[in-house]
Amino acid sequence: MGREGSAGDERDSDPVGLSRIPGAGARWFGGTTRCPWDPMRSSSGSSAGPGSATAAGAVGFGVGTETLGSIISPAATNGVVGLRPTFGRVSRYGAMTLSWTMDKIGPLCRTVEDCAWVFDAIRGADPLDLAAVDAPFRFSAHSPINGKKIGILRNEFETPSDAEVRKILADALKVLAGLGLILEEVYLDDFPYQDIARYTINVEAACVFEPLWTSGKIDRLINKQRAIDWSAARLLPATDYLKMQRVRAEICDYASRLFKKYAALVAPSTAAPAALVEELAAVNSVAAAAATIVNGNGGSSAFGNVTGMPAISVPCGFTAAGLPLGIVFLGPAFDEAGILRLAYAYEQANHWHERHPKLYRMTILTRLEQWKESGAITSMQFDAISELVRKDRFSVFFELNALFYLGVLSFVAGVAWVIQTYLSTLGDTAILSGLTLLLCLSFSYCFSRALPYSPGQMESPNLAFDYVLYLGCLLFAVELAYLETRFHLMQSEWDYYLLFSSVLFFGLAYRFDNRFVLSLALSTLAGWFGLRISRFAFSYGESLRPYALVYGVLVASIGIWLHRCGIKKHFTETYLHIASNVLFGALISGIIARESPWLYLMGLLGLAGIATVEGIRFRRFAFVAYGVLYGYIGMSVRLLRNVRIDSTAALSYLIVSGMLVILSTILLARRFGSEE
Repeated sequence: MGREGSAGDERDSDPVGLSRIPGAGARWFGGTTRCPWDPMRSSSGSSAGPGSATAAGAVGFGVGTETLGSIISPAATNGVVGLRPTFGRVSRYGAMTLSWTMDKIGPLCRTVEDCAWVFDAIRGADPLDLAAVDAPFRFSAHSPINGKKIGILRNEFETPSDAEVRKILADALKVLAGLGLILEEVYLDDFPYQDIARYTINVEAACVFEPLWTSGKIDRLINKQRAIDWSAARLLPATDYLKMQRVRAEICDYASRLFKKYAALVAPSTAAPAALVEELAAVNSVAAAAATIVNGNGGSSAFGNVTGMPAISVPCGFTAAGLPLGIVFLGPAFDEAGILRLAYAYEQANHWHERHPKLYRMTILTRLEQWKESGAITSMQFDAISELVRKDRFSVFFELNALFYLGVLSFVAGVAWVIQTYLSTLGDTAILSGLTLLLCLSFSYCFSRALPYSPGQMESPNLAFDYVLYLGCLLFAVELAYLETRFHLMQSEWDYYLLFSSVLFFGLAYRFDNRFVLSLALSTLAGWFGLRISRFAFSYGESLRPYALVYGVLVASIGIWLHRCGIKKHFTETYLHIASNVLFGALISGIIARESPWLYLMGLLGLAGIATVEGIRFRRFAFVAYGVLYGYIGMSVRLLRNVRIDSTAALSYLIVSGMLVILSTILLARRFGSEE
């Protein structure tokens, strides 16, 4: 964060914001910055260091300053989240002053939630900065956003000249619409936003750096254009400066009225991805270079900074060259929580924040090398930690989570065993009363503690919530089965009760955001089709095979359609995992059958190709493995049935080809792990 003082550098004091987080290990890092996605490109500015270092994984987060685009632009250029707070939210004491009325300090982090945490730590009043105030901040990642009205700054979305950039930005707006937000096009009133910003900065900077003139050192500035601008600003009459501030007050009033109508305004963070360093070096004009690395017309940047309103930039996609782009949410004064919530919903709908540059892991290993050389860790510790870093991350949480769900399943199995064993002793009334009581307690617990619904990913209200919900669903299935077994209430209508149960489980899965319940819903729906869900199940007979194919296509289509609608996008993989296994199983059972095996083989190879290509495209190794393994099984079955060879040759083929497939799968897995 910031830069480490090199020889000859001095700091009068550390910024107050950083002094508030010593317990988090806040410290200074420094050095020349480049874009971690492509070191031949600029990391923008002026908070290039925090943006670049955070994206590369060299630091956990960074703290930057903004007067006109210096947090938002490097955040977008480096593919991180950057929060520019309301003017006066964070003390500026200890930071270099450029403009007393426009300087702001804010965090640059890898996620929206990280930004919220860091901002909450550094905000607040400070007697050393009289502009700093202590205003409330209550951020909830899951507060409802449905129906909120968002203004789209249409002019800025039309500014980028590159068609690929315009396409990425247009896709971002589609995602926002899928979150249940109401989007309206907005054209800012014709105020001289950029002129007000530029002249205010130059006049105040000329005053801040008055000693450069009194000491005669102004000519020693490397940036000659800045020396010219500041010298000219010193000659600006006070009446003109005051007139500018009156216009600025009118702009602030206009912004206040605008944000009474809209919860936020949305614009591109930049009009282009990171620029090549050599292109910037060839630009003679400082103003032109600034326009190159900030944004096309600077409308939203100048508007937001002149008014002091908060803004947050969040990644919105990548170009074909692998360079990040961002969109910015601008909100009313002191409503950082509001724009953080919108940015979080958008972030969770895309998961662009999970994509890291190749330098991300390299920098961790480089840091480990430095620790080993300094003696902070031993060679043995270095080897052990490096091995973990190079591998895919392992989290005990997922294993514990699965064990808890298994525990719930075991509990319900135990309940079923008790019912079966002691049926005559307990009686129907006691059993049904007990099941109904447990069922009602489970669902009442969930509904009473549920968070407001969101089409994006939702966190659980507490640790027990998801397991209680799963318990309730399983108990419902047990009670339904008990009623049918004991009283035959459904008889020939059992299929309709399976369909009803499936619809109920789907509703609960989406209401409470639970993928285990979604899997239960899909399994119940498969039961309605007469199918059983399991991996590598090739036992679909002639009568069930068409149902399996229809079920697989239906489930995949529902998952893809809901994904495109922006509804629980993180559920899509669950749909596709189940659909893939059922479709592959049905196609292989068709290959094994005597009728039309080549037709099924063509379908299998086509599906395997799609799974492999899309798995590589979206970096989902499981689907690549499906394509490779199921494709190999299908081709081997057809080959061994079609070619007459003895058992020794067949066994040799299976051993050699199986080893090659396993080896290629391992190599693919290692490649996926190294590029994460």
